[in-house]
Amino acid sequence: MATQVSKWSITLKNNSMIANNLCCAEQIPVTLEHKQSKSDLNCAGLRTQSALTSDGFPAYNTQPLLRNGHIQTIWGVYFKKSPVIPTYQEAFQLKDGDQTRLSYCDAKSENWVIILHGLTGCSDANYILGIQKALFEDGFSSVTVNCRGAGGHPNKHARSFHAGHTKDFFEVLNFLRNKPKIKSISALGYSLGGNILLKAMGEEPNLGLASAIAVSPPFDLVACANYVDRGFNRIYRNYLLNRLKNRFLHKRDFLLAQTLEELDGSTKTQHASKAMLDVGCIKSIRSFWSYDNFVVAPIEGFRNVHHYYHNASSKFYLKSIKVPTLIISAKDDPIVPGDSIPTKADISASTQLEAYQHGGHQGFLQIKNNKVEYWLEKRIPHFFKQQVES
Repeated sequence: MATQVSKWSITLKNNSMIANNLCCAEQIPVTLEHKQSKSDLNCAGLRTQSALTSDGFPAYNTQPLLRNGHIQTIWGVYFKKSPVIPTYQEAFQLKDGDQTRLSYCDAKSENWVIILHGLTGCSDANYILGIQKALFEDGFSSVTVNCRGAGGHPNKHARSFHAGHTKDFFEVLNFLRNKPKIKSISALGYSLGGNILLKAMGEEPNLGLASAIAVSPPFDLVACANYVDRGFNRIYRNYLLNRLKNRFLHKRDFLLAQTLEELDGSTKTQHASKAMLDVGCIKSIRSFWSYDNFVVAPIEGFRNVHHYYHNASSKFYLKSIKVPTLIISAKDDPIVPGDSIPTKADISASTQLEAYQHGGHQGFLQIKNNKVEYWLEKRIPHFFKQQVES
């Protein structure tokens, strides 16, 4: 049988195109080689029909070619094209005087979905645009919340967002709830956004959401911080940390450069926060433990990294969730260790857990008709539709 070599050589560059595609540690420099026969794509289909999920959707399964967590994680970032969809943005003023931006995709529907992106993602990330397109085609309107400082728009306060920052989500939810002609509101969180969503629902069980989905959430921040310190996973860690450090330095310079008038009369030092100025040189930071201890914890009001991780990890809130919720995780996720995924005993009765052997971090790719398909873009609208119609 003739053999065809498929080679993907990926070089990481610090430019805006790649920055816009970031989610939660998907981008790494790597060369992947795979030898495939001409019939691989035709014959790699599943030999048996997939099992069904509890709501009647084909459970995720994939071909041997895609049973690799790194390929699953990287593919969507580098090879998935961002769809063209009708979106518009508006600034959203927060109660503490800060602001963020909301990105709407309005299908003129009474059913809405709030979307929370990952650690270094934003509304322009291709996975966000992809799911907004899928929701639009299924009759859902959606709004992506650009977390404070995301999407190239530095926020006005020293505080940004972190894994346990739920207040902004609550404010957007209340804002949307007061809009006319809205029948239902669901919520979707990717990676860090999934952690925020799960924590929010555990903090306030009676949110009034129709349903919720968390994709590849880091349930246990201690486990994740340790996991990305190991072996090949350190490449994800290093790139993410570089992004975070650059964003922090850019924001600190931005705040210090503002005029007194723009800061509503507060002094530059006060507005940038003493904690932010006291961080000092961060170039030597090489782990999330250090970054979260010396940068995130003091700025966001935690005593230390241990206090932050304990308060922000969603695993402590799962049993309190009352909203019909779907959690989708993969045991070969290179960011979230498989042994940190909760069991059925760890979640509430209203939560449906789908933990698959493969899928990577927000990947869940399949090959059908010689094309890569994104299972999540079918699974997510199906779950929301089932909940709205029930």
